[in-house]
Amino acid sequence: MQLQVGRDGEIFASTNWVESGDPKIIWIMLGPGSVRERSINHLAETIFHESLHLLLVEERIRNGVTGFFKELPETQQKEEELRIYLLQLDLLAKMRTQKEEIEEIRRWMEPYKNPN
Repeated sequence: MQLQVGRDGEIFASTNWVESGDPKIIWIMLGPGSVRERSINHLAETIFHESLHLLLVEERIRNGVTGFFKELPETQQKEEELRIYLLQLDLLAKMRTQKEEIEEIRRWMEPYKNPN
């Protein structure tokens, strides 16, 4: 895992596939906000979220479909994000995460509710 800060200073987590070597190397990149500025539950659910993306990539590749999230149609990207956010909320509830953190995830998933 790597800590990542965007050029504009934004902290973020993302799943990345590095196209070099064989076997391919897959990274989960975590922003400092996930590591230092939030709770251990937030760190766990961020790793969980990005790991689910990796599992879906692997599933698509095994089914002969492009594995890259960014190459999927926008509608399919939104569906995948929403599906993962819903699983993430379930995990946070099971971990008895503070209400504020759960509400933050609910806000993040809002743009993905409408697939169009």
